Amino acid sequence: MKISIPKLPVYFEYIIFISFVEIFFFLLLNSLGFQVFQLVPYLRIFVIFFTILFILKRIKMPLSVLSFSLNRTIENKIMAFWFLISVICFIVGLLRLNPILYLFTDFFYIIIGYFLFRLIQIKDKKIQIYYQLSTRQEFFFIGIIIFLTIIATIFKIIAPSFLIIFTMCYSLYLFKEKNYKIAFFYLIPFFLQILSANRALILVFMVLIFFAFTSEKISKRNITIFSVSSIVIFIALFYFLEDILKVIIEAMDESSTLRHRLVQLQSVFSGKINWNTPSALSLKQRLVEINLVIEFWFSSVFNFTFGGGLGATLDGSTFKDKGVVASAILGKSHIHNIHVLPFSIILRYGFLGLIFIGLLLNLFLKYFKIILFEGKSYLLPLYLFVFCWILYSIPAASFLWTTPLFWLTLSVNSNEN
Repeated sequence: MKISIPKLPVYFEYIIFISFVEIFFFLLLNSLGFQVFQLVPYLRIFVIFFTILFILKRIKMPLSVLSFSLNRTIENKIMAFWFLISVICFIVGLLRLNPILYLFTDFFYIIIGYFLFRLIQIKDKKIQIYYQLSTRQEFFFIGIIIFLTIIATIFKIIAPSFLIIFTMCYSLYLFKEKNYKIAFFYLIPFFLQILSANRALILVFMVLIFFAFTSEKISKRNITIFSVSSIVIFIALFYFLEDILKVIIEAMDESSTLRHRLVQLQSVFSGKINWNTPSALSLKQRLVEINLVIEFWFSSVFNFTFGGGLGATLDGSTFKDKGVVASAILGKSHIHNIHVLPFSIILRYGFLGLIFIGLLLNLFLKYFKIILFEGKSYLLPLYLFVFCWILYSIPAASFLWTTPLFWLTLSVNSNEN
């Protein structure tokens, strides 16, 4: 009996392809002696390179890809403004003599993102980049995803974040479609990686649980009752959270990353956090970065307006987080990766970045309303993914603009709006 491999829509085909690319090059670079934080910049370049190959192999590039869309959706406004301020702040970076490597990589990510956004925006209906899967396609797709996640787990590496988040979002979509069995299978990659999960991924999971039990169950009529009930529940959870966390922490393996994150959270809620302990190091690092960005931002009118420009860095000579220092290609005196998203944007764009943050917040709230109020849609996983990817990037800013799936998904959503 001949077994045929089901043909997947391009969107799902791309997710499998680029997940394989990321896991393969992660293992390759790791075997060559690169530590986790050191290999990330190179990994991102490989992912973007193979994304471009994947897209261009399937569609021809029209000249209109270089133009701005006249469609007045919030997605288009974000992309047009992001592109324009990047050009301005590229010039600012040149004038400031920012490190050439960071100056061009910052600009490269935005240019590539804009290119992908416009290309899919122009061509997505022709190539059917996204539509629903048949049952056979569902099992084929999730089977490969689970296999890739198992490989990552066996070799003790972190599976691609976009992969885990997309499968969780798609699981919620299937849950709302009452396809509970397949929905469960889409959660397996998350559970396989849960012990190495970071705070942001746990937060995304909790938000998706919230959507699972609230969307379509509330309306604009009962939003007041829902809001009051949520506040009461939140206060109750806040009051007992320390005790709940203590029970969970004691039941977990001491070597797991998740246990370390929960210990941090418990210390914060108890009000007894010691910022000099290793468990608080990553949180303290983010606070140090925020303070340095604020000091720089208010140091002059020019800095306030335009920021440090693309390629801007901070002096991390006093940083104690070895992970941050190790990932700095140009050394600790030129720390480029600012973790907290709003402050990473402000460092590069200044007040122009503050305007951009407002546009991004507008998009975030728009998708929140769509997910919560507008019922079922075959595009729900895409709205969920962009919403969750922005949320995931808040404590780890660079994920937002270095992940091609974000640009592709945003483009598809733009066409639908």
